[in-house]
Amino acid sequence: MSGIVGSKLNIRGSGLVGSLGTDGQHLLSAGAGKTNVFETAAGGGKVNQVVQTVMNGTTSGNNSSFTDISGMTCDITPSASDSKILISVSAIWSGNASYSINIRWVRDSTVIFAGTSAGSRPLGFFGYQGVEARGCQQIGPAEYLDSPNTTSAVTYHLEWRNQCCSNTHYLGRTYNDNNGTEYDVRAASSITLMEILA
Repeated sequence: MSGIVGSKLNIRGSGLVGSLGTDGQHLLSAGAGKTNVFETAAGGGKVNQVVQTVMNGTTSGNNSSFTDISGMTCDITPSASDSKILISVSAIWSGNASYSINIRWVRDSTVIFAGTSAGSRPLGFFGYQGVEARGCQQIGPAEYLDSPNTTSAVTYHLEWRNQCCSNTHYLGRTYNDNNGTEYDVRAASSITLMEILA
């Protein structure tokens, strides 16, 4: 085989290449015994940008209505209106064993990734009853592919509420938060946003 760039594509056994692809194209096999072809790479499904918020500290809440979780907010500006946003959340909560906590995702002012309405039940992506051992924490990881349909900046944030405002719940720490014990860990939480091109 000479490796010479010639006038015909795929002269079998000769190593001749008849043409070159343009920028962004790939040389692909068309099958056994057939001429190879240049084709443009698919554009969909590519990650265009990634942004992240990490909450290393702790925060608390004691509201019976949904309110923002301090530090758990992340902004992104999609480059195209048909892009999707893959949201990943990892968060650590704790609370009193006597009360429940509800958590939901919100895009700007719109609740997303929530259950179906059923009576007076709260809607969200995560909820739990506080654990009896107050050194314990609950982890709430989740992913959701959202379609904001905009090229304007959007804000994703977590909100929480409890069964009764007399109960305090926490992010990033245990309920007791005792110093010098191996089980009262301080933990980080995060929100990661990835723009997925159409």
